[in-house]
Amino acid sequence: MTNTDKDAWTLWWIITIFIFVATIAFYISSHTKKIELTLVKGEKVDAKLFRLSSHNISMKMLFSKRNAKKRLELGKWQTVGDWKETGMYEFTNPGEPIKLLLKNQNQELIYEALPASSSNIRELMLYREDNNSFQFPLIHRIEKRFLIDSGFSDFSITILEVGKSFEGEKVLLYINPPLGFKTAVNNLLYSFLWFFYLWPIYVFILFIWFLILIFKKDTPS
Repeated sequence: MTNTDKDAWTLWWIITIFIFVATIAFYISSHTKKIELTLVKGEKVDAKLFRLSSHNISMKMLFSKRNAKKRLELGKWQTVGDWKETGMYEFTNPGEPIKLLLKNQNQELIYEALPASSSNIRELMLYREDNNSFQFPLIHRIEKRFLIDSGFSDFSITILEVGKSFEGEKVLLYINPPLGFKTAVNNLLYSFLWFFYLWPIYVFILFIWFLILIFKKDTPS
C-alpha cells in the first residue's frame, strides 16, 4: 500500500466517523418527546429532555377523533381582522381552554392551547393574561418563553385549567424537537444538522468510495 493509498483510507475513516457522529446528533435533535396526559385539573407529570443546544420549547397536543365528528370544543383556526397590523390573532372559535404550567428551578411559565390547526391538533403557546380568550399574540413577538437548556433538563408539567368537554380525556403532548424537516431552530448547530436528513446519500457515497479503495488495493501496481 502506497502512502497515497494510506492517506485515502485515513481520509475515508475520518469522514466516515464524522458522518456517523453527526447522524447520531441528527437523530437526537429530530426526536419528538411524547407524553401521555389525562386532562384533569392538578394532573402533574415530569419531563426529561436532552438537547445539544438550548432553545425555546415548542409543544402541541394531539386529541382523539370521535366517530369522525367535528369537535367544536377544539376550536377552529379562523381569524378575523388584520393580524399583520395588530400583531394579534383573533379567532372566531378559540376552543375550550387548556392551560399548562411548566416549571423548573429557574422558570415558571403558563402555556395555553390555540384553536385546532388541523382536525385534532392544538398548538400551545405562552399564556398572556389579558382577559380576552379570543386573542393570541403572534409567536415571534413573544420574547420570553420557556427555555430548554443544553444537556439534560428536567421540568414539571401541571394542568392548571381544562374545559368541561375535555375533563378526564387522555391526550398526547408532543414536545417538538429543535430540528424538523420543514423548520429548524434558528441555531447554527441545528441548521447544519438539518442536512443529515440526507444521510442515506452520504452513506451511499461512502460505500462507493469504499469499493473504489478496495478495488485499488486488490489491483496489482
